[in-house]
Amino acid sequence: MDPHQMFVGIDISKFKHDVAVIDEQKQSITPRFVIADSAQGYRNLLERLETVQLRLQAEQVYIGMEATGSYWMNLYHFLHKHTDWPTTVINPVQTRRFAQSRLRRAVTDPIDALEIAHYMQERRPDQTTTAALGLQIVQDIDKQILSLIKERNANIYRLRLELGKTFPELEKNTPSLVAQRLLVLLGHYPTAEMVRNATIEQLGQLTCGSKERHLSMVFIKQVKQLAENSVAYKTGPNAGIVVQTLAARIAEIQAHVCRLKKQIVQVYLHYSKQPSVLATIPGIAPLTASILEAYIGDVNRFPEYKKIVAYFGLNPTVCMSGVSKRGRGYMQKKGNPRVRNILFMNVLTMIRFKVDPIYSFYKCKLDEGRPKLVAIGAAMRKLLVIVYTMLKNNEHFQPKK
Repeated sequence: MDPHQMFVGIDISKFKHDVAVIDEQKQSITPRFVIADSAQGYRNLLERLETVQLRLQAEQVYIGMEATGSYWMNLYHFLHKHTDWPTTVINPVQTRRFAQSRLRRAVTDPIDALEIAHYMQERRPDQTTTAALGLQIVQDIDKQILSLIKERNANIYRLRLELGKTFPELEKNTPSLVAQRLLVLLGHYPTAEMVRNATIEQLGQLTCGSKERHLSMVFIKQVKQLAENSVAYKTGPNAGIVVQTLAARIAEIQAHVCRLKKQIVQVYLHYSKQPSVLATIPGIAPLTASILEAYIGDVNRFPEYKKIVAYFGLNPTVCMSGVSKRGRGYMQKKGNPRVRNILFMNVLTMIRFKVDPIYSFYKCKLDEGRPKLVAIGAAMRKLLVIVYTMLKNNEHFQPKK
C-alpha cells in the first residue's frame, strides 16, 4: 500500500458534512464520519485529517467537495486558510455521472462522500481557485440587483392590470411605468377620478427625483386630459389603495437598484484600488466592467482563451458522426448565463454605435453570409477573448493590437 497520498471526499449539506478518506489503492483508511457545519466541526475535521496524515505519513492530501448551493463556501475557505492541501469544488453533475459509470445504485450521504473520494483518486481534478473577496461581494450585489429587478417587473405587470381598472387610459398611453414622475403621481392620485377632481395647482405641487423637481405642466395637462373621459369602473376613496402600494414599492425598488449599482463600483475600487482595465474598452462602463470581471474571477485558472470560451458556453456544438450530420450547430450555453447576457448587450451596443473591432468583425461575418444571430454570437466570443487577454496581461484596451 502506498501511504504517500490520501484522498478526502466531503458530501456537503446544510447542517452537516459526511467525510470519507481513501488511499492510492482506494482503500478506506479511516471510518467514514460526520462533522457539523460549525467552527467546532471544521476544527474536528482538520484534527482528524491531520491525525490520519501523520499516522500514514502521507505526503499530500487531496480534498474534494460538491458545490451544493453555497453551503460549501465556508468550509472551503476555512481549509484554504488553515492548510495548504489542494481543495477542489466539483460540479454535482460530474460526480453523478461518475457514480453512474460505476453502476452505483444506492444513494446516501456516506456513499456520496466515498464516491467523491474515488473521483478525486481517479480523475485528479485541478485545485479550485475562487475569486477574490471583493469580486465575490460584487457578484452577490449584482445577484441582489437581478432579484430586485425581477420583483420590480412582476409589480409593474400587476400595476398595469390594476390601472386597467382605475385609470386604463393612462396605462394604454404609457409605454413604461417606472418613470419617477408617474410613480409620484400614482402614489398621491392613483385613480382617474382623483386626478380629474384634483386641480392643476395641486398636481403641480408634486415633486420627484433627488432634486425634488415639480411635475411639468405639459405632463400634468396630458394626464388631466386622459382622466376627463376615463371609463374606469373603480371609483371612490379606497379604489386606488393597490395602485398606491404597487407604485410605492416600484419606486422603492428603483431607489435600491440605483444605490446598489453605485456600491458595486465603490466596492470594486475599495479592494482593487483602481478601476477595472475592462472599463477602457469603448462601450463598457465601469459598472459593467466590474460585474464582468467579478464573474470571470481569477483569469489565470484558464491556461488559454479556448478554455474560458468553453467555460462560458460560447463555443459551437457540431453534431456529426461518420459521414452524416445530424441537426444544426448551436452555441453550448454552458456556464454562467449572466456573463453571456452582459456580452450580448455590450455587443449590441457596439454594433449600434459602430465600435471597432467588434463592429468590423460583425460586418465581416455578415458579408460571409452568416445570419445576424450567428454573427452576434461570434462577436460575443471575440469580445470575451479580448477581455481574457486584457485581464491576463493586465493591460488596457489597444484597438490596433
